[in-house]
Amino acid sequence: MFFFFKSPNSADKCIVLPNINNWFGLLDNSYAEINNLYSGQRVTMDLRNINFLRPEGVLMLLMFTLEIYRKTNQKVTIVNVIRILQTYLDRLGFFKFEHINIDKNLLWIGNANPNPDSKALLPITKLTSPEDVVLHSIRFRELLLSWYGNPELHSYCRYAYNIMSELCGNGVDHSQLGEQTGECFCIVQKYKYKDAPEIRLAVGDIGVGIKAHLTGIFGINRFQADSTWIQRALSGVSSRRTGSSGGMGLQGVKAITQDNNSSFVLRSGKGLVHIGKNEVAIDYGQPFAGTQAVINLRPGLKYIC
Repeated sequence: MFFFFKSPNSADKCIVLPNINNWFGLLDNSYAEINNLYSGQRVTMDLRNINFLRPEGVLMLLMFTLEIYRKTNQKVTIVNVIRILQTYLDRLGFFKFEHINIDKNLLWIGNANPNPDSKALLPITKLTSPEDVVLHSIRFRELLLSWYGNPELHSYCRYAYNIMSELCGNGVDHSQLGEQTGECFCIVQKYKYKDAPEIRLAVGDIGVGIKAHLTGIFGINRFQADSTWIQRALSGVSSRRTGSSGGMGLQGVKAITQDNNSSFVLRSGKGLVHIGKNEVAIDYGQPFAGTQAVINLRPGLKYIC
């Protein structure tokens, strides 16, 4: 079977994406192209370099298309998507968003019937209010109980539920400044790590970002690096939670990550902080809107064979 690349001659701008599963610096060129777009410009996103996607890759693809739509007021056309990616994105509900223009050559859209793999997914969910977060978290808790009936994993399920509530609550509460609430998007997938469970949870928005939110509240020095502001949020020094939906905070998410052989990446503006065995903070050359997070949650070393 041959796969022919479509040439997007009708588009004003074609952005050929790199490996968007990797948030560590490979996305700067894509950010620069998106930052330079203008109103009325038609954009095609080319996925010819992508053979598979994880939840964080799907989230970044969604964030890219949302930001492009916001800048151009034009639907985004996705091209050169291999069949397995078409069905995966279709199961996640990616092509249902109104800002996505479905290319006529994507022949497998709408044909992704439920299968055993579908039970390992919680499709892309848009959340716009604290009530949405509560309902989505309850749905996630029910799914966790169907995945992991072993009583020894109840603490793991509780951790996952609390992290979901915290990250989604932050996304809704803090993607806009002031008293407004914003919107965020959440994707969950179940994996295995050495025969033990692993949940990959990706949450993101294209709102104001951590730095703008914290400086808007506290009026602190704006000239610190974006990664410094992420670290402040993770340490609890500058709490982002101002409403009534307070949870354990990003400090709690960080602690669970470190205590359970897991990893947590938080990106906002130009900054990125990775929490794993060590904490790594990086600032890149190009900013991107909002805040995006991905966590790979494992149940601790004692459950890993």
